[in-house]
Order: sequence, then structure tokens, then C-alpha cells
Amino acid sequence: MKSRALPNYLLLPLAITVWTSLSLAQTTRIEEADKSITYTGTWYTNGSSSNSGGSSALTNAPGATATVSFTGTGITWIGVLDPYSGLATVYLDGTMNTVDTYGPSTLYQQALFKVSGLASGSHTLTIYVPHVRDPNGQGSWVWIDAFDIQNGSGVTGGFTASAGRTEQNSPALTYTGVWFTNTSAVLSGGSAVLATDAGSRATISFNGTSITWIGYRDEYSGIARVYLDGVLEGTVDTYLSPSEAQVPSYAIGGLVPGAHTLAIEVTATHNPASGGSWIWVDAFNVGSGTGGTSDMAQGKAATQSSTYPYPGSGAASAVDGNTDGSFYDGSVTATNLDTNAWWQVDLGASASIRSIVIWNRTDCCNSRLSDYWVFVSNTPFAASDTPFTLQSRAGTWSSHQTIAPSPSTAIPAGAQGRYVRVQLSGANYLSLAEVQVLQ
Repeated sequence: MKSRALPNYLLLPLAITVWTSLSLAQTTRIEEADKSITYTGTWYTNGSSSNSGGSSALTNAPGATATVSFTGTGITWIGVLDPYSGLATVYLDGTMNTVDTYGPSTLYQQALFKVSGLASGSHTLTIYVPHVRDPNGQGSWVWIDAFDIQNGSGVTGGFTASAGRTEQNSPALTYTGVWFTNTSAVLSGGSAVLATDAGSRATISFNGTSITWIGYRDEYSGIARVYLDGVLEGTVDTYLSPSEAQVPSYAIGGLVPGAHTLAIEVTATHNPASGGSWIWVDAFNVGSGTGGTSDMAQGKAATQSSTYPYPGSGAASAVDGNTDGSFYDGSVTATNLDTNAWWQVDLGASASIRSIVIWNRTDCCNSRLSDYWVFVSNTPFAASDTPFTLQSRAGTWSSHQTIAPSPSTAIPAGAQGRYVRVQLSGANYLSLAEVQVLQ
């Protein structure tokens, strides 16, 4: 993959110190079928008596993972070296390492990755299979035989982030693909991870009613897909000029109290203004109870430049709490063919706005939202206002969007205002399934 120079930053994977004097550590072995290990993708079982416990798991499926959750101060991955084994990407608490499991002859119960001297507590180790061979190898198989845990044990069910800030190196996160570590004082906790390879994912397990993804955004940032509980929520364009650290990249609230997952997937795409497709994960803010992120627009007074003559196409359909994008289901707004068609909502009072989520029509015509503006202000908008007049109006925050939401896009705002407007740059019909204004 290609890397890029980052202004004022140094791409530096964190070093892991491996201690050789382990005689004082108490070691607990867990076999490959232990309940503290979770697998994704297709894995096979090898029943050779040469394996620890008489069996191992193995795969060469691209993207397959094995994740072990544990407490302790160190861990050793036990596997097989042979001519048909390949490379693995190993993440320990978010820090990436590459392990080559090739061997010129077959050797069982080998220490493939070993780390000690960890802080006593919770940790997560993920082994990701990229389906890459050693130059001398004849295959790309990766074997999981067992794990030796120092001064601890495996933990069934993994780890979950609770209310508050969770850094990117928390054991509540798992990674697949290729993620680099960046260290800088401007980042939350002093470090973050970033990726540009398509399909690379960062997934957080959390318990709460809201979550905000905190990232770093600059002129080389790209577009990510966001999944909540395995369901695609939409895309997020993280491009920003000038650059900004610790900025909300996506936020969602109003969730049912309990366990959830949020996954961020790299698309390796970017808007035309960006020089790259990098996606940064710095931290997450998890909320619980009624104090978390909430949609301030839902149920508030909304208006639009005109209304297409069809039931349910009025402005109120974008603040009814229903994100269904099928127009004929009766919860999608529509204007007539207006020049600079607009839709707006009055929040009732000035509020701090963290992000705005735009939900597009899905049954057709989503390209109508391929060039639009979002404005926030404490000054009411006039019917005659256009993007040209508003983008330079004092006290008005603006964001120009040139990629159609599919089905939604979250726009980080960090703005203060009472009125929120969505407005087309040219002449077209404006349709919105929902507009969520999050604090």
C-alpha cells in the first residue's frame, strides 16, 4: 500500500517490548476451542496429536479473524510453522504487528507471537488473515493451536465500553485490515490509528444509548461506511480543510439501552477536494440514559420552499423519526422543481450542534442530493436566501456536500444555532427521508 507524509505527525507503530525473563509469570494455557476465543470467516479443524490438546484451527480465507479476550500481563500465540503457512496481521489493543508463520519444515506448537510486560488488566488480541504468502511459501494458511496467558485468563464474551470516553487502544475495540498508529499530543490520549485500505474495519462494542466517533480530519481524509449493530447507517466524508484534531466524525443517539456495536469501514474513496482516503479513529464517547446524544429536530417545526402534491411529502416528514427512504411509504419530503430548493427546521432555541445526519430518498433519484449545502444559524433564514448569500453571511455555519447520502451521511458540525437549513446548489426537486440534528 502507499503511505503519505502527514504534516507535523509521524507514522510510528508502537513498539512492543518482549521480555525473555518469564520465569516468575504464572502461565495459563487456553486451547483453540476455548470460549474466550471468537472466530469469523471459515475455519477448519486439524486433529493431529502433535497439536496442543490434540487439535488446531486453521484457515486461508481472506479476512478471517480469531479474537481472544483476556486479562493478564502477557500472551503467546501457539501455532504451526510449515511451508504452506502465510502471513497474519496481529492487533494487540489496537497496535498492529505482522507475523510470518512460514517455515521450511513443519513444526507444531510453536510460539508465533509473544508479548509480556503489559499493564495488568483487560486486553484483546486479534489475528487477521490477509491471505498473503511468504516469498518462499506455498500457501497462506494460518493456524490457531492455543494461547498461553501470563498472570491471567481468557474472558468469555469479550469487553464492552461503558459510558464515557474510550480510546482507540481499548480492549473493547477490534481491528481488521491494515491500521497504522500515529502519536501526537493533539490526539485524544496521545495517539490514534488510521487506515486507507478498502475494507479495513474498526469495531467497538459498547453499552449505552448513544455513541460519537472522534477522529482527526484533514485535507487527505476520505469516506467511511458506518454500521450500527451490523446494519449500514450510511457514509461519512471526513475531509476537512483546515485540519482539525479530536473532531466528532459521526454521532448517533436514541438507542435502546444495552449492548451495541459500531463499525467503521474504510472505502478507499474520497471527495474530489481531498488528496487521500485516510480514515482516522481516535476515540469514542459513549452516552447512557437520557443524557446521551439526542435528535433535537424530531417533532420540531419544519418548512420547505414548496411542496410536491403527494401525501406525506410535506416538510414534517423529515422530522417524524422515520428514516424510511421509500417515497411511496409516505415519510419522504419533496419540493417542486425549484431553483435552490430548501428545507429547514426551527429547533425552538439555540443549541450546540455536534453533527447533522441527512437521510436520502432510496427508491429512486438519490443523485438529487449530490450537490447541496447545510446551514446553521441563530438568525432566521429568508425564503429568498441562496447558498451564495448564506455561505458568507456572518454568524452562519455552512457545509457544502457533493456526495449523495447512501442512504445517510453524518456531517460533523460543532456549531451553535437555532435554525438548520438543507438547500440545493441548483434547480431540482429536494427530497429528504429524515434530518437528524444531534447534540
